[in-house]
Parts: sequence; C-alpha cells; structure tokens
Amino acid sequence: MAKFRIRFVIDDDAQFEECNGESRPLTEAEYAENAYRACPNHPRGSEAPDRVENGNAWCGDCGTKYADVPYADYLDYQGNPDRHIYLGYEVQEQCVCCSTWTTTDSLWSIDMMDDSPELRVLSIGVWYDLLAPEITGYFRNLVDELEVR
Repeated sequence: MAKFRIRFVIDDDAQFEECNGESRPLTEAEYAENAYRACPNHPRGSEAPDRVENGNAWCGDCGTKYADVPYADYLDYQGNPDRHIYLGYEVQEQCVCCSTWTTTDSLWSIDMMDDSPELRVLSIGVWYDLLAPEITGYFRNLVDELEVR
C-alpha cells in the first residue's frame, strides 16, 4: 500500500489581494460595499458559521448573528497585508518498490492570518503523515479533500 506525506511551506510568490483584485486594502467606500462579517464576540476567529439563512450567518461557537467588521478593525486585521501569511503544500507518495518519494500534488497561495490557530500547531517545512494530529482546521479540510489514500 502506498504511503503519503505532506508539508506546508511559505509561498514566496503569493501577494496580498483584495476582493477587487487590487494588491492594497480597500478604501472606505469600497469596504462599505464589501464589508467583512464576523461574530462580534470573537471577530478574529471562531468556528465556521453554524447556520446561514438569507445571507445572514450565526457563529458556530456561540450562536451570535454575524455583524459587519468596522472599517478601522478591517484595516488593522483583514486589510493589513502584513497580517497575512501565504503558504503552499506539497504531497509526496513513497514508491512501494524503491522507497523514493515523488510529488503527486501541490497547492499554493493559501492565505492565512498570522494568528491562525492552525499555524500555532503546525511546523512549516516539516513532513507530516496525512493523518497527523498537527494538521487541524482549514489545513485538515484541505488534506481530507485530497484524492489519495
């Protein structure tokens, strides 16, 4: 049976890009039309929305209805290019005959915030088994979607 491994690395080629395709934060007028929404109780991270109805979402942690993130907070966090970390991953398969590793899949320009819980438990550049407990959250979702195993 084939054996697979994965590692996450910094993507030096990726750049900050907003929803309008520009590599700069949105102006206040642009933001008014494209505001980020988050749980007011923990705007910088919570479980994915528990439910979504008619364009509204409720927090997966506490059930509070999402609200627009104020523009000043957007500029400090989501709209701050220095708060974004761009990663890529590489998946390799080990040959059952000769044990050499060959790259079978990769994905680049994964945009994560610098305080992401996934980044706290993962060591960048280290090879992991696909089922490693260090691969959590969004990274776990990516790995689970791989068509290997």
